[in-house]
Amino acid sequence: LSAEADPSAPSIKLKWAKLPNAVNFSIFRKSINDANWSILTTVISTDTFYVDGSVSVGNAYEYAVQVKCNSTYK
Repeated sequence: LSAEADPSAPSIKLKWAKLPNAVNFSIFRKSINDANWSILTTVISTDTFYVDGSVSVGNAYEYAVQVKCNSTYK
């Protein structure tokens, strides 16, 4: 997983590798000081990026991407 910030938008573009047998990817985010993760969206298996346009300049975020392969999450 890689992330690239665009402060002029503001947005953060997340990129990941295409995975065989993937059904979908769920993207989660939390503020750096938060304990709880929130799901942003779930995208189809052919997507290899997501642009988070709901960020604020000056705030720090953590992201996680969970892949569903067939009927299991990894």
